[in-house]
Amino acid sequence: MSISGGQLKALSGTGTVDIRAVTAGNDNYSGADAVQTITLAKAGQSVNFGSVGGVTFGQSVDLVGSALGGAVNYEVVSGPATVVDGKLVATSGTGEVVIRASTPGNENYLGADAVQTITLAKAGQSVNFGSVGGVTFGQSVDLVGSALGGAVNYEVVSGPATVVDGKLVAISGTGEVVIRASTPGNENYLGADAVQTISLAKAGQSVNFRSVGGVTFGQSVDLVGSALGGAVNYEVVSGPATVVDGKLVATSGTG
Repeated sequence: MSISGGQLKALSGTGTVDIRAVTAGNDNYSGADAVQTITLAKAGQSVNFGSVGGVTFGQSVDLVGSALGGAVNYEVVSGPATVVDGKLVATSGTGEVVIRASTPGNENYLGADAVQTITLAKAGQSVNFGSVGGVTFGQSVDLVGSALGGAVNYEVVSGPATVVDGKLVAISGTGEVVIRASTPGNENYLGADAVQTISLAKAGQSVNFRSVGGVTFGQSVDLVGSALGGAVNYEVVSGPATVVDGKLVATSGTG
């Protein structure tokens, strides 16, 4: 503590202070003094609590505060968050959070606090949509997707296919198919989607060609065949016979 220009400056601490006022006297008066005891009280202070700003679910954000006297501590008064090592950790939910920054003070300053209310927003997310790969007509293929928050649903945006019980069912044609995997989100995550375009290829098939059996010269025998896609046509590749209107005609020789 010091005195300057008739002013008492209390900058060195708090407690009891004895102050003496002294006069040296003059030609007519003797010197004299007077003593006064006062108590220097702790000063009030405020906590400067920096704005936390926008925080979303899953984030960990530094809390920044300062005070003239004493360290600044933080606590969550209410809401789905915690404070760990001076950081606001938002992994418990979304909604309104009230945070208090406080200092107990020290030998010169009283304790103080400041309160801030923020809103924890839902976090963005993406849908991990596994590649569907090559699909051919007639197939039923599992659709595989995942998201951090919310179930994943599937739909055909365009093209000759449908989705049934999480499977892509390709029984309506061939060509380009656009599939969307989406999640509505939940209490912590926003909705999201992913789109995948695939080509449905033609399926392989076999011709069911019924055995012709024993044929003798001069006969005309029906040829019977079937296939999943398309009419069946017949031709003689080699030998002494011809095909006429779906019949094997054996009038050219034997062998």
